[in-house]
Amino acid sequence: MQELYAYLEKHPVVYVTRDRERAEGLSGDTRSLPAGRQGYSIISDPNKSTRELVASLENPESAAVLIFKANRQVEETCRAKNWRLLNPPATLAEQVEGKVSQIKWLGSLSSHLPSHWEGLLADCPWPLPFVLQWNWGHSGEGTRLIETNEQLGELIKQFPYRKVRVSKFIDGDTFTNNNIVTKDRVLVGNISYQITGDPELTDNPFATVGNDWGKALELLSSADRQKYNQIATKIGEKLRDAGWKGAYGVDIMRERGSGKMYLIEVNARQSASVVFESNLQSTQRSNLQGRIDLESGVTVFEAHLAALVGLDLSDKKLIPITNGRRTINRKNII
Repeated sequence: MQELYAYLEKHPVVYVTRDRERAEGLSGDTRSLPAGRQGYSIISDPNKSTRELVASLENPESAAVLIFKANRQVEETCRAKNWRLLNPPATLAEQVEGKVSQIKWLGSLSSHLPSHWEGLLADCPWPLPFVLQWNWGHSGEGTRLIETNEQLGELIKQFPYRKVRVSKFIDGDTFTNNNIVTKDRVLVGNISYQITGDPELTDNPFATVGNDWGKALELLSSADRQKYNQIATKIGEKLRDAGWKGAYGVDIMRERGSGKMYLIEVNARQSASVVFESNLQSTQRSNLQGRIDLESGVTVFEAHLAALVGLDLSDKKLIPITNGRRTINRKNII
């Protein structure tokens, strides 16, 4: 996307992150420019928090700041120093991602969720078995399958007044994708099969441990993909109406037997798979040079950054991919 790289030459952006891989999504020459030079640069240190890294910036007034996930502390730091932060408001991201607050935010779109109830855990009226979710949790850590009264009773003893969302247990496969909200429209991305609970990679049956784009194509019919994309688009349009820009993701489960699609999660942020998918898309663009419209085909990361800086994406489309697989061994994460 030449417009983006031309923009960065005159309007530099610095991506600040603990994990450098999250920022390595550009295929152009600006990707390797050091901090302080025009273009796109990365500030990274795994031993410091994002807030600490942002606070340590020496001359960011010449560049806009971008972080992985909206953060109130970073917002306050940038506001106090009059720095431009590209991320949408953290308050909106929190409202959209919280499992309890999300229900109210979704409004009529909550009909796409599995049947559910939200309230104080001690007041839970739901028949067993059910899926319990705290308002916050990372990669499935805040989700539990409650199958016995003993399990429920133990949790009530510990957290009687904590708000929860409980939902009907759905037996099915989960799929996810990376999408982009632009100033004019929603770009719906490639669907991947969400690798969840693999015992070789995690001890948590609800933990997300990877993505498989090829398997999604094998498992989903064209009608399935159309249903999925309709839900993803509706979520994106609601995000746009709320003032969102850039990347967001949805997790959708297809129920075995009925084939019904249920919205499971909305991620108001750049997901962990964006850079990996963008690298697959860059390879696809290189391999098909001369056979696809290179001017209209963009990667997820390029579209994310372009949307955040306000570039016109009305004639762009996300590059399609048909294979690729990434996994994370969460057993080795301390």
